[in-house]
Amino acid sequence: MTVVYVSDDNYAHLLGISLTSLYENNKDVIELNVFIIDDGISDRNKKKIYDTARRFGREVCFFIADISISNSKMGKWPKNIFYRLYFVSAFGDKLSDERVLYLDCDTIVADSIQELWNTNLGGKACAAVYECIGDRHKKKCMLGKSLPYFNSGVLLMDVQKWKEINVENKVLQILGMNCNTKMEYPDEGIINYLLKENIKPLSPRYNLTTIKCVFSYKELKMYRKSRFMYSEKEYIDAKNEPCIIHYTNNFLVRRPWQSGDKYSHPLEKYFVRYKNDSEWKDIETPQEHVGLLKKIVRILFGINGMLCVVPTGFIYSYIKPLKYDKLIVSKEDNGWAYKLDDPERI
Repeated sequence: MTVVYVSDDNYAHLLGISLTSLYENNKDVIELNVFIIDDGISDRNKKKIYDTARRFGREVCFFIADISISNSKMGKWPKNIFYRLYFVSAFGDKLSDERVLYLDCDTIVADSIQELWNTNLGGKACAAVYECIGDRHKKKCMLGKSLPYFNSGVLLMDVQKWKEINVENKVLQILGMNCNTKMEYPDEGIINYLLKENIKPLSPRYNLTTIKCVFSYKELKMYRKSRFMYSEKEYIDAKNEPCIIHYTNNFLVRRPWQSGDKYSHPLEKYFVRYKNDSEWKDIETPQEHVGLLKKIVRILFGINGMLCVVPTGFIYSYIKPLKYDKLIVSKEDNGWAYKLDDPERI
C-alpha cells in the first residue's frame, strides 16, 4: 500500500498529524509505504516525521518534485497543488504498487483504509468523492451539466491508467494555455476536466469535507445547487462512521488547528486526539481571524439556517463564478490548432 502526501513547511505539522492518524488506524497493514513530495519541508519537521514513522515501525521517503509549473494565476494556491499529479515522475522505480492513495495534509484518517485501497476501479483512472457544486462552477472548468465534479483531496489513482492517459504532460499543456486564466480551484478543475467520465465515485466517508458536516441535507442542496449528491442516509452514515475527514475551509466553523471560543468543527475531536498523540502536540495554535461579515453570517445561521442558505447559496452558485475565467482547453497559434481530447461544448 502506497500513500502519498505533498507539503511545504507551512503544512508539515498537519501532514505529521495526519500521518499519525494513518499509522494508528492501519497497524494491521503489513506494507505501508508513505511517499512525501517535499516542497521545502524544514529539517526540524522532517525529523519529527521520521520519528513518527519509527514510533509505528514504519518508514517514510521524501521526494523532490522537479516540475516546471507555468506562472498561472493561481491566487492563494501554491504551485505544489499540482505535484500530486506527478507521482509517476517523482517516484520513478520506487513505485512498486499498481495504485497510490493521495491524501491532502488537512485530513485525518479515522479508520482503516484497507477497504478503500481494495476498491475495484472498474477500469477508471482514479476514484474520488463527489463535491457538491453547481453548473456555473462546473462550466468554468469545461464540464457539462450531465457530468459530476469530484473533490481532489483524496484520490485513489491507477498507475498504469495515469501513464496511458498521459496526465502529466496534458496538465503541463493546459497550464501553458492558462497562464493568464484566473481559476477558482486550479488543480481540481483541471483534474475534473482531464479525467471526466474516468473517475469512479467513492462513499462520502472516504472524503468527509466540512460542508457535509455543518449543513443539513436540505441546506446543502439549497446552498450548493448540485446535480450530483449522495443520499441523506449516506451523508449521515459518513458523519457517524468517517474514514477520512477532510477539514476544508467553511465560513460557519473554524478549522481544528485554529483557536477560538466558539464555532468549533463538529468533528474536531478526531483532530485533537491525533494532534495530542503526535510530535506536534505542543505546537502553537493560531487564533482564527473572523471578519465582521463572517460574524454576522454565523449569528444568522444560528438563528435560522434554512433562511440563510437562500441568499448565501445564490451568491455562491451564481455570483462567485463570475470572478473566475473559463478554463482554456484549445488555442490557435499562427494557424496551428491544438485541442485536448474533444471537450464537451457548453
